[in-house]
Amino acid sequence: MVRRNIEKPRILLISPSQDERKFQPPGLLHLAAAIKGKAEVKILPSDASAMRVRNEAASFKPHIIGVSMHFGNEANAIGYANEAKKACMDAHVVFGGPCILVPEINERILRHSSGTATIEGEADYTFKELVEIIGTTPAGKLTDEQAKKLEEKRGTSLLHLGKFHPAKLPGDRLEEKQMNTLKLNYGLLERDNAEWMTVSTSRGCPNACIFCTKPHGNKWRAKSPRTIIQELKEIALKHPEKKVVTFADDTFALSRKRLEELVGLIRKNRLHQRFSFTMQATIPSMLTVGKVGERTPDLKLLKKLKEANWTRIEFGLENFVEKERENLGKPPHTTEEAIDLLRGTARNGMDAGAFIILGGDDTHTEDIMENGYWAAKLHKESEGRIQFSANRTL
Repeated sequence: MVRRNIEKPRILLISPSQDERKFQPPGLLHLAAAIKGKAEVKILPSDASAMRVRNEAASFKPHIIGVSMHFGNEANAIGYANEAKKACMDAHVVFGGPCILVPEINERILRHSSGTATIEGEADYTFKELVEIIGTTPAGKLTDEQAKKLEEKRGTSLLHLGKFHPAKLPGDRLEEKQMNTLKLNYGLLERDNAEWMTVSTSRGCPNACIFCTKPHGNKWRAKSPRTIIQELKEIALKHPEKKVVTFADDTFALSRKRLEELVGLIRKNRLHQRFSFTMQATIPSMLTVGKVGERTPDLKLLKKLKEANWTRIEFGLENFVEKERENLGKPPHTTEEAIDLLRGTARNGMDAGAFIILGGDDTHTEDIMENGYWAAKLHKESEGRIQFSANRTL
């Protein structure tokens, strides 16, 4: 019996930077893992030029081009998608990422891009289903059966057989079991000159910050410490140039038990000798409660992090003025608790970063001056270890 060689779909994935800086896209690795064995996947580096995107599309001839949109790269994402489409007119273009949940950006895609679909929310298995439905069928030549399947998935959006306008598809939700069984292939990312690698270990956030689109929903789901250790070992093997691991989770320290177990495993596997680490954390997640209910910085945890070669913690402070934090929907904590935690981090030999949001409806000049005072004071007294960046409200 002669076996037929069935052509697998070719998938080109792009997550453009908003500038020339590199950003390793952990989300694209999850997409690639979900469709492993069903398609041939190529991931372009985030700093690829428009010319390279065009040339790669022309030579790789993808059937589907997946483009991730995050805040700040919307123009580049649409532009690069159009460049790739020009080089490979038969390709379908699918947009995803946190920006898709913003109606204005979704409408911009409909107006200005050559997109086939947008996926709102997490896209891992929705994208896999899209790949299975479209396969190697060229854009504009979907069969009645394919169109019907897409019609069933898309909800209310524009879809015309033969002329396929962008369809808004509902995303999925990875549960913890799935997050721990998806095997990410870090070898799909090109080696480069950057020393740091971005790693995502959880999704979802129970907090209610008003400036966040919450693309992963409210339910927090996390990879186990052992799964994270396996990923770190693969990065060490396939990317010898990487020296710093940046955990990109918004709420990396939400589970104290998970964090402490991970820190212990990092030391046990001597990965603290291979990498230094940075993370993001909310203020309350790094406090400990005393006998009479007072909250203070968890100095024991900070010491453990330092011993495991943590070098920087980015805190979700947002503002030194309590009423401003309340207006932003931040988890409750006092300004004194935040200041003590920033100082405690610096005294344990780690850099502490905090992002400040200014310019809300109820913001007064004295509120801005208060933020400036504490930012300058803490930066100076810590000899630069405590650093701040600021932006206005959206």
